[in-house]
This record gives sequence, C-alpha cells and structure tokens, in this order.
Amino acid sequence: MANLKIILRKNMKKKEGRIPLALRISQNYKTNYVWREQSVFEKDWDDVSGKIKRLIRILRS
Repeated sequence: MANLKIILRKNMKKKEGRIPLALRISQNYKTNYVWREQSVFEKDWDDVSGKIKRLIRILRS
C-alpha cells in the first residue's frame, strides 16, 4: 500500500518567495515526487496539518 502526502519543498524556493508543493508517494521503501503547479508562501502553509492555511489567496494567483 502506498502512502501519499503533500509536502512543501523549502529547498526550491522561487524568486518571489513562493515554495512549490509536491505529492510524495512512498511504497516499498521507495519514494517518488509528483510536482504540482501550485506554490505557496511559507506563512500560508500549516506544518502540523500539512495543509494550506489561506486557500483563497492561492486560487486568485
């Protein structure tokens, strides 16, 4: 069974300060990433729940 988690790739910060989102897929001790076209500011990301705090701002940009 595969584990899925949306993560923030902080090591790939863009010039405007946004950080890209990736879908991490782990199965049989192997990990792959699927890159999403969305990116968020670090202040809009909730580390505890792994979700975006301010979804409206993301949808407008």
